[in-house]
Amino acid sequence: MTDIIVIGIFKLIQWAAFGFLFFLVTILPIYLIVLMPIIDWHTARKIEQKWLAWATIEQYWESYAECKTKDGTKCYHCNSRNIKQYGYESNADTKRFHKCNQCNMVLYRTGEVGKS
Repeated sequence: MTDIIVIGIFKLIQWAAFGFLFFLVTILPIYLIVLMPIIDWHTARKIEQKWLAWATIEQYWESYAECKTKDGTKCYHCNSRNIKQYGYESNADTKRFHKCNQCNMVLYRTGEVGKS
């Protein structure tokens, strides 16, 4: 009776190993080759859409003409002239967003789409 149980456990381990190898050889490469680039593209697209949702500096000045001064730009929310710029995805990113240093309001973006 114990021989049958040992053989059953051995067969179960064999099928588990076969299933794992099948996954490694067929499913995983399909995921890595086909799905990962699609997921990466979709994520990059969502990041770009969020960046594009902010106004450009020209649109900002058009909407808030009183915020364009001879010294630069001021915040429409608190009238502060202390505006800092940050890279969107990293400090070296050419896509920049400009944020009021006093009230933390994102005011506008600069840079070009597709360049990082």
